[in-house]
Amino acid sequence: MSVIAISRMRLLKGCLAGSLTLALTACGQIRQELGIDKTSPDEFRVVINAPLAIPPDYNLRPPVPGAARPQEAAPIDRARVAVFGREGRVDSDGDGEPKTAEEAFLSNAGAGVTQANIRQVVDGETQAINKDNKDFVDTLVFWKDTPPQGDVVDAPAEAGRIRETEALGQPVTTGDTPMAIEREKSLLEKIF
Repeated sequence: MSVIAISRMRLLKGCLAGSLTLALTACGQIRQELGIDKTSPDEFRVVINAPLAIPPDYNLRPPVPGAARPQEAAPIDRARVAVFGREGRVDSDGDGEPKTAEEAFLSNAGAGVTQANIRQVVDGETQAINKDNKDFVDTLVFWKDTPPQGDVVDAPAEAGRIRETEALGQPVTTGDTPMAIEREKSLLEKIF
């Protein structure tokens, strides 16, 4: 076989492999488009509708399109009834009354007692926690030393001023205290 025939065979095999790969990757999409693949609904989005009932009064007006059905309870209300019962109390055994041990536990835990200023207590505790967290986060994020607050005295100049006033025999508090002036930082100093 010649070199041209071999290269044509390789090209043909490469095209065949590429088209086979393309067909196999599109196979899943084709099955999904044709509806052959099974797609189950999201179990958290399934809502059970109330059964239809024939009303005894036939003089009812037709429903308004888009309005909620009056005989259907909202999912949040059904969940509340399932958890807390019809009266809104936790029911441990289904008879409608909690056990005496549960009542004792709840009374010892102070479940029936409410503080009048509970909102202020929670806000104060939250502010204390947030302040601690803010300081910790600031040290992590802004890892540079924080500049001192207030005026910064220029120490060498102040020492010289004090020596001069003592040499002249004046009190140390005479004259103005020299303050340190921060110079503008360069771009690299700002970054690092």
